[in-house]
Amino acid sequence: MRSYFSRRIAPGAAAFGIQIPAKVPAIGTQETASNEVCSGYSAVVPRWPEVAAFAREYEDRFGAEVTPAVLLGLLLPQWLSQALEKAGTVTDVERIIEVLETETFDTSVGPVQFGGEEINGIGHILMLPQPIWKIVGPGEYEIEKVYTAEELEALAKAIYGGGE
Repeated sequence: MRSYFSRRIAPGAAAFGIQIPAKVPAIGTQETASNEVCSGYSAVVPRWPEVAAFAREYEDRFGAEVTPAVLLGLLLPQWLSQALEKAGTVTDVERIIEVLETETFDTSVGPVQFGGEEINGIGHILMLPQPIWKIVGPGEYEIEKVYTAEELEALAKAIYGGGE
């Protein structure tokens, strides 16, 4: 039986010209080898150019590396404050939801938006720019490409249905 990844993710990615190796290594592990390509933030969050200063300050202050959860903690007040400002209210929940469902918000990692209805049937998934990293050596990465939030939404449609 083929995995969910091989049945759904890889073919959808191929539709966008993304070639995914049969085995995608975890970033920062010894399994990674030169010239492989992988995606995700995990160990490379601090290397994202727009959050490098934040990562240094965070590491100095707390003695720990920035994780995806910490990155989301940085981004949340950025997009939420913009949503409240665009909605023109902090009490009209329906208006705030409407703005969150239809607008794009500028953050330290670039524009983000909510979407992904094809994934879970209701949407409301924060779509972040997704870096694709090229592994150039042990613990060394270069950004090969960054998929925008809009491109991720289109990719989700192609993978999970509803795509053109």
